[in-house]
Amino acid sequence: MTNLPEVSDWGAGIYQIEQTDPVLGGPPNLETGAGIANVQAQQLAERTAWLKAQIAAAVATMIAAVIATGTGLTGGGALDAGLTLAADLADQAVAEAGSDNTKLMTALRTRQVVDIAINALVGAAPAQLDTLNELATAITDNGDTSAALTALTASKFGTADLADQDEVEAGTDNANLMTPLRVGQAVAALTPIPALSRYFESSQQTITSGGLLTLAHSMGGEPKLLTFELICITAEDGWSVGDILSVQMGGHTSSSVSRANVAYCPNASEVVIRFSSVTNCFTTCHKTSGAHAFLSNANWTLIMRAFA
Repeated sequence: MTNLPEVSDWGAGIYQIEQTDPVLGGPPNLETGAGIANVQAQQLAERTAWLKAQIAAAVATMIAAVIATGTGLTGGGALDAGLTLAADLADQAVAEAGSDNTKLMTALRTRQVVDIAINALVGAAPAQLDTLNELATAITDNGDTSAALTALTASKFGTADLADQDEVEAGTDNANLMTPLRVGQAVAALTPIPALSRYFESSQQTITSGGLLTLAHSMGGEPKLLTFELICITAEDGWSVGDILSVQMGGHTSSSVSRANVAYCPNASEVVIRFSSVTNCFTTCHKTSGAHAFLSNANWTLIMRAFA
């Protein structure tokens, strides 16, 4: 029996035996077609040999590598030349000094350092007063001591003088302190409100003969501009349900203003609207013919928009 010839090589692929290839044994040669049945085995064997060589080289590099030690470790060397590693541990004196940053601490050394720190804190206190709980209990039980500590604390920490709202808004006091509430009040007082930046829109209002509407707007100031729209809810004079008509009801100030059969009066908190005691408070023109038309109160609703 003869072994396949093989070399260490990673070929680009493994040959696929085709249906037209004759099944021939013997030494494989893909170019000539000789021993075609053994080509795949040879390619796989060569890949295996290549992998073995790569792994062997990597292992040799690792074994020959020199391992250096760092903080807290001693020794070193190569894996194949007697590598030794050991921890560089602090002794009790080094641990208690607390100044060496190159050695490692064990649980024993850590406990020794903690015990020394606690003993230094407790000092020569008697056993019944060597914990915080025992100290707190002793102070609470001793009324004179508790009162003395309270008075001492009060003498060291006075009450801060806080600015009131008038001082905040004036902005001239440089002695009293500000709280978050006062800061917010100062910002609000000093920040100007842009013109017409506040807005209110009413819901659809019923128009009734002789009726009164009081619409609270909550804008914090008297409106500078009012607009009114009629919404058709029953078809009339060529207008369809859902049509919207802008209506001009005249200029307005804080005094009452009247136009046609509607009067309104705005102020800083609400707008009062009074309808005349007629069935046609608003007039317009016919949508298609342009003829003058009287709108029935029941066929329309009113929306008001206010700007301040």
